[in-house]
Amino acid sequence: MGRPQTITDVDIARAARKVFLKLGPNTSTDAVAQELGVSAAAIFKRVGSKHMLLQMAFAPARPPAFLATLATGPSEGVSMREQLLSLAEQMTAFLRDVIPTILVMQTAGISPRAMGPSSSQTPRARTIQSTSAWLRRAQDARRLGPGCTDAMAALFVGSIEAPCFVEHLDQRRRKRAALSSELESIIDVLWRGFAPTRHHDP
Repeated sequence: MGRPQTITDVDIARAARKVFLKLGPNTSTDAVAQELGVSAAAIFKRVGSKHMLLQMAFAPARPPAFLATLATGPSEGVSMREQLLSLAEQMTAFLRDVIPTILVMQTAGISPRAMGPSSSQTPRARTIQSTSAWLRRAQDARRLGPGCTDAMAALFVGSIEAPCFVEHLDQRRRKRAALSSELESIIDVLWRGFAPTRHHDP
């Protein structure tokens, strides 16, 4: 008789994520167990409930890369338009990966607040807050026109989110060239409203 199979928390999280994304959060834990080749009881010995299993499956492995960019910028010597485009690309890459998990979590009745470091603010609210602070520093350096940076941040983030949600709902993954062209167009439109009126951005 062979030894019992050893599974790690990473194995469980990866299998649960795969199963719940494909079949939805109402799928029985037996399907996750089958994916792992173990019993459901073996999973529940490691994870106390299905609710906890869902949280384990969809908890972010690390903060999104764009938050580090927002915390340190804007960079000198790089045009604001280029930096906005780079942020848009980073956010898009993150959203394309995370939107399916958000929808599964909401279907399961789990708030996005439960997945972040603070229960008082959603990940989206933190993103807008960080973007607003980044834009405010650009205004202080006279690299951005006047205006409410909270509103500008909400407009920027929303403009990146909307195509990602539509892409997921349509179940049609955009090709890289089409995605780049769309982001360029979005940033061109936004920059006309964000650009400083009497200052040339290097």
